[in-house]
Amino acid sequence: MEGYLLLAQELDVAMSSYSESGWDVDILYTAPPVQKTQGKLRVVRCKKVSAGKIMLTVAREQDVNIKPPQR
Repeated sequence: MEGYLLLAQELDVAMSSYSESGWDVDILYTAPPVQKTQGKLRVVRCKKVSAGKIMLTVAREQDVNIKPPQR
């Protein structure tokens, strides 16, 4: 399975796709340093780390209903 096909997909969709294809999946979470996001987890990077193993980097999408912090 090509990782770029799952970029921006929700984590659940990506996990089920890779699991069905026989991949062992690791997840790395990332977030902005200041703003806490509360949206859905989305895949922002796919990296093959070894044969049969892939690492997905995921981040929460920005919820448009949440106002950013004032500086």
